[in-house]
Amino acid sequence: MNVIPEIQANKLKSLKSNFSLFFSRMTDWEENIEKKNDAIIELGKAGNEHLKHVTRILAAIHHRQHRLVQQAKANGQFGLEIRARLKTPFVSGLGSGHPTETGMILDRNTGLPYIPASSIKGVLRLAHAVNILNTFGSDYKWIENDGDQINLNDCEPSLRRYFGDINTKAKDCLRGQLVFLDAYPKEILELKQDIMNPHNSSYYGGNGKKQPVETESPIPVKFLTVNSGETFYFRGYCLPVQSNKYVDNIFTEEDYQAIQKMFLRAFADIGFGGKTSIGYGRFEMPNISD
Repeated sequence: MNVIPEIQANKLKSLKSNFSLFFSRMTDWEENIEKKNDAIIELGKAGNEHLKHVTRILAAIHHRQHRLVQQAKANGQFGLEIRARLKTPFVSGLGSGHPTETGMILDRNTGLPYIPASSIKGVLRLAHAVNILNTFGSDYKWIENDGDQINLNDCEPSLRRYFGDINTKAKDCLRGQLVFLDAYPKEILELKQDIMNPHNSSYYGGNGKKQPVETESPIPVKFLTVNSGETFYFRGYCLPVQSNKYVDNIFTEEDYQAIQKMFLRAFADIGFGGKTSIGYGRFEMPNISD
């Protein structure tokens, strides 16, 4: 059953329609779990057909982003362009609202899976914090050790310089000098189906069982992913703060190396998107363009 009016449904079925609209609206609505799994299969097939028609839009996005990086370099600023290949599948937005209960974050203009700039910034901030700890150790004055856990003070100079202050209401609040752009696939990719195998569904579903038992049969739940082997472009540049007494606004080779190390840490150890704790969203050693 589909709840979309027929006139809208016919427009969404056009292969030139935006797949991000199709994905969220054109699911056959069924409560049966097997029907939901079938819906994901059909959505994946439809997505691969729709995405074949956004080649020109994707090329325009890459061209625009590349020009932004080159313009920054021409102005004597820092600019970085990284081409990285997925070593493991990538998925994001599994918990977002969707009739199948397994959503996916898609670009609103192309319908393609992508990595939002805000997500990239968050992962790289964590990666930089890990690098600081590994470089300076727990004796570094900005590292706080309370016995149970180790914390890096948010006022650590390089964190403020690169990513800005968390407390945006502070009088001396700084914005970060690093600007990250959304990461898009190099070319049109193919959506793949993956499964998760939740055990103890009665326990998690609150169906009266007080504890999980091993006598239940797991029901595989299908969801869509970007398969390993696909290449994404990560781009960023520096937007210096003007005349600030708290941080330096001149980027040097040392900063360039620190930012590369952030990406390498994020690609290898942290990951992007969802299910990173079990290895999703990892990238292979990137190719860094000057």
